[in-house]
Amino acid sequence: MIGGEGALRLGEHLFPAPWVNVDLYTPSDLAIDLNEEFPDSLHDIERAYVGHYLEHITPKQGKVFLRRVRERMAPGGTIHVVGPDVVKGEEFYRRGLISAYLREHIGRCIIEGDKGGESHYWDCHADAIKTMLTKTGWQDVEELPIMWLTRLR
Repeated sequence: MIGGEGALRLGEHLFPAPWVNVDLYTPSDLAIDLNEEFPDSLHDIERAYVGHYLEHITPKQGKVFLRRVRERMAPGGTIHVVGPDVVKGEEFYRRGLISAYLREHIGRCIIEGDKGGESHYWDCHADAIKTMLTKTGWQDVEELPIMWLTRLR
Protein backbone atom coordinates (compact mmCIF):
# COMPACT_ATOMS: atom_id res chain seq x y z
CA MET A 1 0.00 0.00 0.00
CA ILE A 2 1.14 3.54 -0.64
CA GLY A 3 1.52 5.93 2.25
CA GLY A 4 -0.15 5.41 5.58
CA GLU A 5 -3.69 5.99 4.36
CA GLY A 6 -3.55 4.97 0.70
CA ALA A 7 -3.76 8.57 -0.58
CA LEU A 8 -2.10 9.20 -3.93
CA ARG A 9 -1.64 12.57 -5.65
CA LEU A 10 -0.78 12.32 -9.38
CA GLY A 11 0.25 15.42 -11.33
CA GLU A 12 0.50 19.03 -10.19
CA HIS A 13 -0.24 20.56 -6.79
CA LEU A 14 1.68 18.98 -3.91
CA PHE A 15 -0.41 17.61 -1.05
CA PRO A 16 0.84 17.16 2.53
CA ALA A 17 1.21 13.77 4.24
CA PRO A 18 -0.41 11.26 4.29
CA TRP A 19 -0.67 11.88 0.52
CA VAL A 20 2.06 10.34 -1.63
CA ASN A 21 2.94 12.80 -4.42
CA VAL A 22 3.79 11.17 -7.75
CA ASP A 23 5.02 13.04 -10.85
CA LEU A 24 7.97 13.14 -13.21
CA TYR A 25 8.38 16.91 -13.54
CA THR A 26 7.36 18.50 -10.24
CA PRO A 27 8.96 17.81 -6.84
CA SER A 28 7.47 14.54 -5.63
CA ASP A 29 7.78 11.70 -3.18
CA LEU A 30 8.01 9.34 -6.14
CA ALA A 31 9.32 10.55 -9.52
CA ILE A 32 7.91 8.28 -12.23
CA ASP A 33 6.55 8.65 -15.73
CA LEU A 34 2.82 8.17 -15.25
CA ASN A 35 2.54 6.89 -18.83
CA GLU A 36 4.58 3.83 -17.90
CA GLU A 37 3.56 0.88 -15.73
CA PHE A 38 3.12 1.80 -12.10
CA PRO A 39 5.59 0.36 -9.58
CA ASP A 40 4.34 -2.55 -7.47
CA SER A 41 4.34 -0.31 -4.39
CA LEU A 42 1.33 1.60 -5.77
CA HIS A 43 -1.65 -0.53 -4.81
CA ASP A 44 -4.64 -0.44 -2.45
CA ILE A 45 -5.14 3.25 -3.22
CA GLU A 46 -8.06 4.60 -1.22
CA ARG A 47 -8.04 8.14 -2.63
CA ALA A 48 -6.45 9.39 -5.83
CA TYR A 49 -6.20 13.00 -6.97
CA VAL A 50 -5.27 13.59 -10.62
CA GLY A 51 -4.50 17.28 -10.97
CA HIS A 52 -3.96 18.93 -14.34
CA TYR A 53 -2.46 15.84 -15.91
CA LEU A 54 -4.90 14.35 -18.43
CA GLU A 55 -4.83 17.36 -20.78
CA HIS A 56 -1.06 16.93 -21.12
CA ILE A 57 -1.38 13.46 -22.66
CA THR A 58 -3.49 12.15 -25.53
CA PRO A 59 -7.00 10.86 -24.82
CA LYS A 60 -5.78 7.34 -25.64
CA GLN A 61 -2.97 7.64 -23.09
CA GLY A 62 -5.47 9.09 -20.62
CA LYS A 63 -7.70 6.03 -20.90
CA VAL A 64 -4.75 3.69 -20.32
CA PHE A 65 -3.68 5.78 -17.33
CA LEU A 66 -7.18 5.83 -15.77
CA ARG A 67 -7.46 2.04 -16.16
CA ARG A 68 -4.10 1.61 -14.41
CA VAL A 69 -5.22 3.77 -11.51
CA ARG A 70 -8.55 1.91 -11.25
CA GLU A 71 -6.76 -1.45 -11.20
CA ARG A 72 -4.63 -0.27 -8.24
CA MET A 73 -7.54 1.11 -6.20
CA ALA A 74 -8.71 -0.43 -2.94
CA PRO A 75 -12.36 -1.54 -2.95
CA GLY A 76 -14.53 1.56 -2.60
CA GLY A 77 -11.63 3.88 -3.48
CA THR A 78 -12.32 7.26 -5.06
CA ILE A 79 -10.63 9.33 -7.73
CA HIS A 80 -10.82 13.10 -8.14
CA VAL A 81 -9.82 14.51 -11.53
CA VAL A 82 -9.13 18.22 -12.06
CA GLY A 83 -8.24 19.93 -15.32
CA PRO A 84 -8.89 23.04 -17.34
CA ASP A 85 -12.41 23.26 -18.76
CA VAL A 86 -12.56 24.83 -22.23
CA VAL A 87 -16.35 25.18 -22.04
CA LYS A 88 -16.23 27.11 -18.78
CA GLY A 89 -13.14 28.98 -19.98
CA GLU A 90 -15.00 30.24 -23.03
CA GLU A 91 -17.90 31.36 -20.83
CA PHE A 92 -15.53 33.13 -18.43
CA TYR A 93 -13.82 34.87 -21.37
CA ARG A 94 -17.16 36.13 -22.77
CA ARG A 95 -18.04 37.47 -19.30
CA GLY A 96 -14.67 39.26 -19.05
CA LEU A 97 -13.43 37.10 -16.17
CA ILE A 98 -10.27 35.79 -17.90
CA SER A 99 -7.85 37.24 -20.45
CA ALA A 100 -7.54 36.24 -24.10
CA TYR A 101 -4.10 34.81 -23.28
CA LEU A 102 -5.51 32.50 -20.60
CA ARG A 103 -8.41 31.52 -22.85
CA GLU A 104 -5.93 30.45 -25.56
CA HIS A 105 -3.95 28.33 -23.11
CA ILE A 106 -6.88 26.53 -21.48
CA GLY A 107 -7.63 24.48 -24.59
CA ARG A 108 -5.52 22.48 -26.99
CA CYS A 109 -2.16 24.19 -27.47
CA ILE A 110 1.01 22.47 -28.60
CA ILE A 111 4.14 24.27 -27.44
CA GLU A 112 7.06 23.82 -29.82
CA GLY A 113 10.02 22.11 -28.17
CA ASP A 114 8.00 21.23 -25.05
CA LYS A 115 9.84 18.62 -22.99
CA GLY A 116 8.24 19.28 -19.62
CA GLY A 117 4.56 18.55 -20.08
CA GLU A 118 3.38 22.10 -20.83
CA SER A 119 1.38 21.34 -24.00
CA HIS A 120 -2.33 20.53 -23.90
CA TYR A 121 -3.10 17.74 -26.38
CA TRP A 122 -6.89 18.01 -26.34
CA ASP A 123 -9.71 20.30 -25.26
CA CYS A 124 -10.33 19.15 -21.71
CA HIS A 125 -13.80 19.73 -20.24
CA ALA A 126 -16.08 18.13 -17.66
CA ASP A 127 -18.16 16.03 -20.07
CA ALA A 128 -15.06 14.65 -21.80
CA ILE A 129 -13.50 13.66 -18.47
CA LYS A 130 -16.74 12.04 -17.28
CA THR A 131 -16.92 10.05 -20.53
CA MET A 132 -13.27 9.01 -20.22
CA LEU A 133 -13.79 7.84 -16.63
CA THR A 134 -16.94 5.89 -17.51
CA LYS A 135 -15.30 4.21 -20.51
CA THR A 136 -12.43 3.05 -18.31
CA GLY A 137 -14.67 1.36 -15.77
CA TRP A 138 -15.18 4.05 -13.12
CA GLN A 139 -18.67 4.14 -11.65
CA ASP A 140 -20.78 6.85 -10.02
CA VAL A 141 -18.95 9.57 -11.96
CA GLU A 142 -20.14 13.08 -11.16
CA GLU A 143 -18.92 16.64 -11.54
CA LEU A 144 -18.29 18.49 -8.28
CA PRO A 145 -17.64 22.19 -7.67
CA ILE A 146 -13.93 23.00 -7.54
CA MET A 147 -14.29 24.26 -3.97
CA TRP A 148 -15.16 20.70 -2.96
CA LEU A 149 -11.48 19.81 -3.34
CA THR A 150 -10.63 21.68 -0.14
CA ARG A 151 -12.16 18.69 1.67
CA LEU A 152 -9.45 16.36 0.32
CA ARG A 153 -6.58 17.61 2.43
